[in-house]
This record gives sequence, structure tokens and C-alpha cells, in this order.
Amino acid sequence: MKTISLIYIITILLSAISYQASAQDPYTIYGEVRSTDGKPLPGVRLESMKRHSTTATDGEGHFKLLFFPPADTIKATHVGYKTTYTVIKSSSSIPVKITMADTVTQLQEVVISTGYQDIPRERATGSFNKVDRQLLDQRVSPDILSRLDGVTSGLLFDNHDTQQRTIQIRGLSTLNYDAAAPLIVLDNFPYAGDINNINPNDIESVTVLKDAAAASIWGARAGNGVIVITTKKAKAGQPLRVSFNANISLSPKPNLMKANQLSPAEAVDLQRYLFQQGYYDASLNDPSFPGVPPVAEVLNRVRNGELTAAQADAQLAAFRQQDVRQDMLRYLYRPALAQQYYLNLSGAGPNNRYLLSAGYDRNSSTLRGNDNDRLTLRYNQQVNLTARWQLQSDVILTRSKGTANSPGDYNGFKGYNKSLAPYARLINPDGSPAAVDLYHSGAFTDTAGRGKLLDWKYRPLQELANNDNSSKATDILVNLGSSYRIAPWLSADLKYQYQHARNDARQLANLNAYSARDLINTYTQLNGDQLTYAIPKKAILTTTEGRNQQQAFRGQLSADHRWQAHSISAIAGAEVRETRQNTTYQTTYGYDENTLTLSPVDYANLYPTYANINGDAYIFNGNRFSQYVNRFVSVFTNASYTYKDRYTVSGSARRDASNLFGVATNQRWVPLWSAGLLWRADQEPFYHISWLPQLNLRITYGSSGNLSPNESALTRITYINASRSPVNLPSVGIAAPPNPHLRWEQVKTFNAGVDFGLSGRRISGSLEYYTKHSTDLINSVLLDPTTGFSNANQNSAAIFTKGMDVVLNTLNIDRALQWRSMILFNYVRYQVTKNLNPPPAQGLVSDGTFIFPTLGLNPYTVASYRWAGLDPKTGDPQGYVNGQVSKDYAAIATNPIEQQVISGPAVPPFFGSFRNTLDWKRFSMAVTLGYRFGYYFRKPTTNFSTLVENGIGYQDYGQRWQQPGDEAHTQVPSFSYPGDALRDQFYRFAEINVDRADNIKLNDLYLSYTLPLTKQRAGFSSIQFYLYANQLNLLLWKANQDGIDPDFIYGIRTPATYSAGIKINL
Repeated sequence: MKTISLIYIITILLSAISYQASAQDPYTIYGEVRSTDGKPLPGVRLESMKRHSTTATDGEGHFKLLFFPPADTIKATHVGYKTTYTVIKSSSSIPVKITMADTVTQLQEVVISTGYQDIPRERATGSFNKVDRQLLDQRVSPDILSRLDGVTSGLLFDNHDTQQRTIQIRGLSTLNYDAAAPLIVLDNFPYAGDINNINPNDIESVTVLKDAAAASIWGARAGNGVIVITTKKAKAGQPLRVSFNANISLSPKPNLMKANQLSPAEAVDLQRYLFQQGYYDASLNDPSFPGVPPVAEVLNRVRNGELTAAQADAQLAAFRQQDVRQDMLRYLYRPALAQQYYLNLSGAGPNNRYLLSAGYDRNSSTLRGNDNDRLTLRYNQQVNLTARWQLQSDVILTRSKGTANSPGDYNGFKGYNKSLAPYARLINPDGSPAAVDLYHSGAFTDTAGRGKLLDWKYRPLQELANNDNSSKATDILVNLGSSYRIAPWLSADLKYQYQHARNDARQLANLNAYSARDLINTYTQLNGDQLTYAIPKKAILTTTEGRNQQQAFRGQLSADHRWQAHSISAIAGAEVRETRQNTTYQTTYGYDENTLTLSPVDYANLYPTYANINGDAYIFNGNRFSQYVNRFVSVFTNASYTYKDRYTVSGSARRDASNLFGVATNQRWVPLWSAGLLWRADQEPFYHISWLPQLNLRITYGSSGNLSPNESALTRITYINASRSPVNLPSVGIAAPPNPHLRWEQVKTFNAGVDFGLSGRRISGSLEYYTKHSTDLINSVLLDPTTGFSNANQNSAAIFTKGMDVVLNTLNIDRALQWRSMILFNYVRYQVTKNLNPPPAQGLVSDGTFIFPTLGLNPYTVASYRWAGLDPKTGDPQGYVNGQVSKDYAAIATNPIEQQVISGPAVPPFFGSFRNTLDWKRFSMAVTLGYRFGYYFRKPTTNFSTLVENGIGYQDYGQRWQQPGDEAHTQVPSFSYPGDALRDQFYRFAEINVDRADNIKLNDLYLSYTLPLTKQRAGFSSIQFYLYANQLNLLLWKANQDGIDPDFIYGIRTPATYSAGIKINL
């Protein structure tokens, strides 16, 4: 807290520095910028040549700028237009009118931010992709990263794993999930917090660094690419500006009725058949009383004489008409609602620039009981102490709170290898919450304890009404900096960052919560009428407290010198960074919220469980602690030399060290470097291609690194509590053996690119070819058993990647209606070239949903058994053994890889988007189409063993072979009971169930209207209304003929989001 207080004091002192008085008071002038044909030009950059203050025109071409009497010159620059200089005097008429002429040779004036320095695009040798505020603002979301989907070259949002959404930049560079994400940089430093804490409305631009020349400056953490996020800042000389943005977003409930599952009638008939075969007898007689389906309960009551056959048939007939999805949609789901409000104030004086923003987001999830609020506050200031010395400060405070009280979604109701029956009910006819027997049978919970125990029934809707699960998070990020210009071409910078994140989660299970009732009952002993509670008959409180603290300090020298035909830009510096993560988990039994007291429990001894359902067991001790401390030290340099604005050569070098490497000093430091060349061919005297006025060639090569934060060169141990020891003594276990040869993973990247622009600005873009060789990748290897370990993670694998990025920007119509297009095309292929412990190649099968590093294949390869159709006599699935049709499933499972079917990757090697923007008068519309080609997915199929054991089945069950001749119109095998696991395994992984995933989708749609400014709206710079539709997932074309969306193979699509908002600028 002392550190935070000191930082606040420094920031407040910086804010209190007064403005220096000028000889004559400046005042605000306003004007407009138009093209030669009279059209207003938005986004024109205007700069005062006297004080170098800057501003930009709004959507109507209007601007405001601080004028310093008695005279000044305004420089106006804009993409595709000639730079103009306009002299302004105190006597000049207001508004100022500036006209800009079109040019076919003007290069795109873009500044690329690497997080260490800003580089003019025309001097950049590396591969960058920049997304500016205008494009970011055409999307609505609570986070910044989702706004990059479909608008950034080389960036793939991977949806093939339904459990998580990952981001790849130019493919996969590691085999370790913990180290596969790109590095996120926020305002010059790696961001250690939750990226969802950052308000996207605070973001000015996002730059994606893709090759070694661009990313290697970030060294050992840049192997997966780098995403550099730059926040908004006030411009020099800018008068006070106020902007406000508000929107509301709605999403309908998901269409659960489209889910790929067994129908209620099919489930009833199947469970009736299984009961007749005696399948449920073991569960009905199990002393642990596991849950059984309601159909089995009803039929068992008939067998016990408690119901007549007619009564049972009536109940089963009712089950066949019930669908639990209808109850879920009515009682568990709701339309999602999101609200977003943002206010920004910024301005500048002669020696001071400031920005203050506040944002509030309120999100109500589509699941009832799940809500989230977020408040963000930001203050940025830059103060010129002297003409050479500048101080910078930036503070971001984020506070969020949420609830997670939903008992579960469509897939969330599973217990003890059982799932909710398709015909279950969540509510009784009288409107009370219905019980479902997921954990224990109804016969057991109806009679257990003869009414003396706590109610042992599980009712999802009762949980929804009673759950008390909440979370709070506070994140403070402070950046302090000082810049001193030693000479006109040399400056020194000191930067310090402090980040402190606190995340607290609380789950209070009172005596109405099933988790508390179940745990208390399990350890309760009933002797006659006497009850003995090993766990107190009170609430159970579970808390998690997380603390994440990062500090970083950087010193840097920057040189930028130009003389005659030469230009040099260089930086050199050093950086130290430390990250600490502390997490405390605590379970408190016998908790009383009113008195804030607890009751002790005995963790050290075994206790008998009620009715011996779990034998003798220890009471769960949920108290544990974890801490991670990572330290990094880096030295770096980067330089580029340009001759005659035609030839540029660049180079960078960096060395990184970490406390994770503690065995050999020469392994703690890893050298990383890059080199690049740029040739602006269009600037050559001999270049006279009029139809191609812009042509640049680039080539780079270099090395960057990667490391999993969970690896260490030292032995990792785990302390074991005495209560888990048979001798009641604490002990230590070895979690991982030492790895004295642990090294950074390294990624060597080659990139060659060409930038071009046709005359009239009709077509411009870039084409890049690259290769990546990832070596020393961490992967599991086998060890000599005499070491005491069977395997360990070591540097033992490699991946080779090659690909291409193409960006095309076209101006299709340039009249009253302007139509612009952006086409992104990406190609990437990668395969494992080295693995000292590869998966067995015999009988190789894979869905491609997780990293499976088979030598010579893509880690996400879809591999299958060869299919030979169904046996016309039995409906059994058939494969091949040594080229012969066979039903020997054990032999098929050991087929060599040459006899397997390798379909291809589950991640698209070809992907991109086609974005069209139309502007007409005050209307603007943008539409994004996305496409993905060359990849595959495996259809969900019913595994009969799984279907019998836990009730999970799919619609293909109704298409199964049932009699000879069915093989002519179905490929689904006959149902077999008892199940044959090898038979089920063969069919599940047979090639017949693999489909092409290629598709083209309509992803989003943006529409805006800017109000004309009139006298009645004086004081407003612009007012804009906008509509946005996202996650449309409208399939325009798909390669598979089964009607399956490859992003939602189980049938439930993420609902589209529809937003409406307003932007006001003063």
C-alpha cells in the first residue's frame, strides 16, 4: 500500500504543475477541410508548425485548433492527398477553409508502435498490421481483442476447441498450452492482468507484430507474436474536447431445440430396454445409492409392486412428451443484455496535455443469476517541464464485480457419470422446483435418515434462487515516465510501471444449498434418534483470494538523426521486471454470517460416512496457498539506417535472463536478434511505372523466444498435509525432477514482403511470404525408470511453419457514394519436425481438438480408421486389416499409420475476410464476410457404451441400422448391448464421420448516421447514431452436406448480438 500511495502522490504532483504563461494568450480557431471536388475530408491531420500542436478533422471535415498569435502555419496531411500549408494570421477570417488536392503518389502516412519506439511505416522493414481507432470503433464489445477478429492479417481466432477460444498469430509456435498465447503489450509494457479489464473505448490503436524484425525486440516472450495496444492521449495544442459514447446490446436466448441430442421418446424407449436387460439392477442395489434415470425408478416400483403397469405406462407416456430444454429456456435462460457508457475529456495547454476518462459496463448473461459490472477510470497527463524535459503519468483503475449463481447451462447438469435425462422436469405442476436424481437415487433420498437428516434432494431451480456466489476484482495500473532531449537527435527515457490486481471470489453455501446439505449429510452419523455431525450443521464458506503484482523499470536512449541523404534511428536500453502471484484458497465450515464465527473440524482423522456410501473418508481440507515469483532482466538495442529514402537496413539484438533458469549462467541468458532490408523501388530515378506508383520490397530474418511460466530448471516439490498421511505426519512429494539443461524455446523467422499501390489509389496492399522454425520446444520425454520418474518435460521438439499473408485495399467507387473494400487472405501450414517422445503411430486417430504432436503431421491433425461400410447381416461397422475387410477391432486399432486416413488439420490453413465499407452523404455501412478453407471436423456420433453408461447420445441414434437392407441408406451401426468399447471406438474414429469444415459466413454489420450540425446544435462537434450486429454466423456456403456449422458441431449456436448506440463529441 505504501508503494501505491507514493505513486498516487507523484501523479498528483505531476498534475499540479501549472501552465507557463505565453507572451500572447492563444485562442481556439475552427474550420473545415474539403477535397478539390468539395467533399468534406474526415481524419485529416492538422499540425501547428509554430507549437507543433495537432488535431484531426471529424466525420464532417470540421476541426478545432489552438492558435498562437500573431501568425502560424497549419500543415494538413491525409492519406491519398497532397500535404498543404496554410498561413493563419490574427486577421484571418474564421472559419478557416482548407482545400486538399488528390495525389496518386502519396504514401500512406502510418506510424507503427512496437512498444519501444514509433516507426514510420515507410521505414519499417518488419511485418506489422495496424488497426486504428476508426476501425475499432465500428465494433461493439466489452473487450478489445474480439474487435480484431476479421480485420487483422495473420491473426486467427481459433474456435475448434469448444472449451476455449484461442488466438494464433501465423500458426502454432509451441506445444505448450500455457505458452501458446501471443504477448499482450499495453502502453510500452507487457500486460500482466486480465485483458478484459481494459476498456476498449480507451484504445487508440492496436498493432500486431508478426515477424522477427517486428517482434524480436520483445525477445524471449515474442515467439507467438506480439499485440501492442496503445491508449488514447491528448494531442499538443488541442482545446478541451468532450466525447461520450453509449450503447446497449441484446442477444436472444440460445436455440436449445437445435441441440444434437437424443429425443425424449428415444431416451425413454432405450432406458426401458436397458431396465428389461437388468442394466440398472447394479445401481439400484449399490450401497452408495447412485442416481438412476426416472424411467428405471418407475419400472423398479412396478417390479416392487408399488405401481401398476398401467400407472407406469402413463408416467412413461408423460415422459415421452416432456423436453427438459423447454424448462431450461423458460427458467434458466433469458435474453442477454449489455450496457456500455463512456466519457472522455481531453485537452492541452502550452506545456501540458491531459486526458480523463470513465467507463461503466453492465452485463447480464444469458444465464439467469450471472451478471457482471465494470467501472474503469483513467487519467493521463504529459507535462513539459522545460523545452527538453517531459514527464508522463498514466493511471488506470478498474473495479468489477460479478455473480455466478446459475446452477448450469444446457451441458452443465452431470453427476457421478450421469447426465440429466432429456425428459426431465425442472418444475413441478404446482410451480415448486422439481428434484432431479443426478447424485443419489430418489428411493434413497426419499427415506435416508427417516426425516432426521437435511433434505438430500437436488433441485436446480432451488439452487438458482439460493446460490450466493460472487466475485470482486480491482486492478490498478500506473505508468510513470520521464523523457529528456539531450540533443535535437538524442533523447533519454526512463519508464516505470506498477500493476496490482486483486481478485476475490466467494461461495457461500447455506443450509438451503445442495452442496452444504450433501456434505453435512454424508458425514452425519445416526444412532437411533441421536445425530452426530462431523461437519457442523451450518453454512460452508469457500473463498479464493488472488494477488498479482508486477513492477517493471526501463531505461532507454533513442537517437533519430537525419543529414543530407542519410537517416539513422536507434534505441538501446535495459529493463528489469518482476511478477508475483499469490493465491489463497480457504474452506470454512460452520460459518455464521451474522456473527462472523466458525466451527472447527477435524481434518486429520477418517470418519465413517452415512450408510457407508463413501466408506471411511477424510473431511476435505480446502485451505491451501500458492505463490509464483518470476524475474526477468533484459538488455536490448534496435537500429535502422536509411539512405536517400530508398534503402533501409535494420537490426536488433536482445539478451534475456530469468530466475527460472538457475543451473548454468550461460543458459540463463539467451541472445535474440533480427536483421531486415527495405527497398523503396518507386523512389528510384529509373522507376517510371505510372500504373504502379508505389512499390516497396522487404526482407527480414531473426530469432525470438518463448517460455512456459510453469517450467523450472530446479526440482519442484509439493508439501503434503499431515491429514493426508497414513501416519499423520506432514511430508514432501516431488512434483517434477530437475532440468539442468532447460532452455528458452526459440523461433527463427524469415519474412519477405512487397507493398504496392496502383494509380488512383484504386488498389493497394501487401503480400508476404514467411517461414518459422520453432526449436527447443518443451515436451514430455521418457526417462530411465531408475531415476524414479517415468517422464519429464524437456526441450525436445520442433515445428516448421510456412505461410503467406495478403492484404488488398480497394477503392471501388469514389463519387457521392464511396465504396471501399478490404480483403485479407492468409495461408499457414505447420508440422512437427522433431519429437523425442512422439505419440504412437500405430492406430493413430485424433479429432484435432488438442495438440497431438505426431512426427511429420500438423499437431491438430484429424486422423481416422479406414471405413469399409456396415455388415449387411448384423449392422456391425467394418474396417480394414492389411487391406482386407475386417471386424477385428483390436487388430484395426493397431494398424500402421500408412493404413490410416489423414484428412488434414482441424484448424484452417486458409482463412481471411472480405470487408466492405460504403459511405453516402452522412450514412456509413460496413459488412464483414469471413471465410475458412482446407480444414476438417469430426461429427458428433453416438458411442453406445457412453450412451448406456451416462445417457449421452446424438441424433444419429435414430438413424442406426436395425434390419438387413438398412445399410443401403445409413452408415450408423446397429445398437449393441452389452457394449463393445473397441467397436464403439472404431466407429467414432472412422473416416465416415469426418466432414470438410470449409465455410463462408456473414459475421457482422455496422451502420451509422451522422447528424448535420446546425445552429440549434451549436457546441457539438458531431453527433452520430449507430447500429451493429455481431456474431451473426450466417452461413452463406459450407462444404459439408450434413447441414452442420463447423463452429457449432453440437447444434447450439452462440446467439447474435444486436447493438444500438450514440456518439457525441463536443
